[in-house]
Formats: sequence, structure tokens, C-alpha cells
Amino acid sequence: MEQWKESNSFERSRNLRNLYGTREKAQAVEVFRKHGNLLKPFEYELLTVSPVIILTKNLLQFAPIGLVNMLNSGGALEWVIHDDDKSSVSAGVGGCGEMRVFASEKPVSCTIDGIGVDFSYDHHMVMIQISWPNSLNLSVIKYVF
Repeated sequence: MEQWKESNSFERSRNLRNLYGTREKAQAVEVFRKHGNLLKPFEYELLTVSPVIILTKNLLQFAPIGLVNMLNSGGALEWVIHDDDKSSVSAGVGGCGEMRVFASEKPVSCTIDGIGVDFSYDHHMVMIQISWPNSLNLSVIKYVF
């Protein structure tokens, strides 16, 4: 169970899914109690569930997570469109902060509203900082692989 706590978020979600898929819920709760992994009162841990998009041209896996500084991180995503021919994924995002997506490969480039931006890639996570200069429109983020 300690391995579950020390793994990255993608591995944790996979391990948690496997745990719930193979045991009764009551047994899972007992495992957490025995190992002291229950949350204390007024503490929380959020899981964001997002569908994985597969770009068929290069078998790239992509899953938008959202703005991680928000409690409902996925709620900032208005739409996601992928283009297999161009090996790209675009997303309409409302809000500002750190946008994260899961990607099985590092993007070649990232843009916000058509302007190239710096991004970081660590453990299959792409991170971009989004400012929100015009609150009336969505920011369009494009990831090219």
C-alpha cells in the first residue's frame, strides 16, 4: 500500500482502479484503515477522471486534466478536439492557472490562442501556465506532437 502513496498520480489512479475492480468496497476501506491511509476530518484528496484520447497516427495517448489550481479542475475545459492528421489536440479553457494534461509523449510545441508558449513535461504530464487577459472568451490551447 505504501507503493500506492509514493507513485505518481497516473499510477495511483490505475492502482486505485485495480483495487476497486478486484475487491469489495468494504475490503478496500479495511486496507486503508489498516495502513493508516484514511484522510483526517476536513482533509480531502481529489481525483479527476478524464477519457484518454488516442491519436492513431502515432498511437499517442492524451487525457486533459484541466486547471489544477481549481477544485473542479476538469470544469474549466469547455471542449477538446483532436486532429489525427496533424498529430494535435486543441482545448477550449475558461480560467487561468496551471493547465495539465497527460500525454504519453512530449509535445513538439504548445500554443495559447495561436501564440507559442513555454511548457514543461515531467512524468507524462504537460504543464502550461494560462493567464486570462480576456474573461469573455475561452483560451484555445493547442498541443502538437
